[in-house]
Amino acid sequence: MSIGRIAVRGVAASLMVLAACARPQERLPIVAQVGSATLDEADLVDQLPVQLQGAETLEERRKFVDKWVERELLYQEATERGLHQNARLALLLEQSRRDILVAALLDSEFDGKPSSVDDAEIQAHYDRHADQYVRELAEMWAEHIVLRSRRDANALRRELAQGGDFAAAAAEHSVDEKTSRIGGSLGYFSVDDNPELWEISQGLTIGKLSKPVATDDGFFHIVRVLERVEAGSVKSLEQVRAEIVETLVRADYRRRLDGLIERLKEQKTVMVDDERLSRL
Repeated sequence: MSIGRIAVRGVAASLMVLAACARPQERLPIVAQVGSATLDEADLVDQLPVQLQGAETLEERRKFVDKWVERELLYQEATERGLHQNARLALLLEQSRRDILVAALLDSEFDGKPSSVDDAEIQAHYDRHADQYVRELAEMWAEHIVLRSRRDANALRRELAQGGDFAAAAAEHSVDEKTSRIGGSLGYFSVDDNPELWEISQGLTIGKLSKPVATDDGFFHIVRVLERVEAGSVKSLEQVRAEIVETLVRADYRRRLDGLIERLKEQKTVMVDDERLSRL
């Protein structure tokens, strides 16, 4: 999804009630009504989130309609109290309208033209900015399996000690859904990231299984440390790859936006009175 589209939806959500009221009423079956305001079938289809259109259940449609009723009740109460006549609110509403139009323009300009980032660019950025990826704290890379009882944890540890596959055991037995899908991997973490598991892992030899350790949440962890790295070392490319991709995509978007702004400046008269600004 493009940045412009995200902005459109974010601002439009706050103005949905106003947009619905401004729309000319069509003679279609009415789904809901609050006072003189109505929500007909066409309104409902138009306003349903994209991911629900054509595949929504009755329960989902009902939840959406209930939200519409809530918003309409609040909107009507706000207008009856005369809040729409407040100059500050009128200014905010106008700014919101402008934001929606700007976001729609950017969506139209850049939609279908996604930023592409290849491995060479990622590697080059990593090499140039390695100093940005220095660890401030020591870290370790570990994996764990979380079980509900000490008995189950002891039995599974015995199996693992006899050569059982840790990743397969994590996928089958661990109650930690987030890590069980990736073989129990906790990735790299510091004492600040996870003080409890850091403390559990401190005395472990690399590759050695811990005994089942109870944590404050009442679960039992079997932990294995795969690597330790010192503070001041540089994180690997794979650790920071997602961060670099996001940085490069945002930079490309900024370049394209700057290009659009420069083209528009050539077509319009733009003036900023810096002297007057300095006297304000």
